[in-house]
Amino acid sequence: MAAPTNDRATNRYIHREVGEKPVKYKILLLCGPPGLGKTTLAHVAAKHCGYRVVEINASDDRSSSIIEAKILDVVQMNSVMADSKPNCLVIDEIDGALGDGKGAVEVILKMVIDMVFHL
Repeated sequence: MAAPTNDRATNRYIHREVGEKPVKYKILLLCGPPGLGKTTLAHVAAKHCGYRVVEINASDDRSSSIIEAKILDVVQMNSVMADSKPNCLVIDEIDGALGDGKGAVEVILKMVIDMVFHL
């Protein structure tokens, strides 16, 4: 498994090779049938790569505004944490959020697009 690209040397290398600003957010979508180990895989991989894992269970919240607020809390959490580990946000059970999950998916998709393309 590759190491995270949080350190300055790696970011400088990426900047030099790609000619763009270093990647601030990385997104990985794991999908599959229940019981396959997707959440466990996300936790193990993130911890192995040096991330602080923060999990949100989307099916616990029935409001897109609550899900949005939780995601923003995690994204902004680094400024108040004592250690320098980056956060890995694991959003579990997204298919069970808001009944059919469409509201939550739309909110999360919009936030991801905003973070990746506007920051």
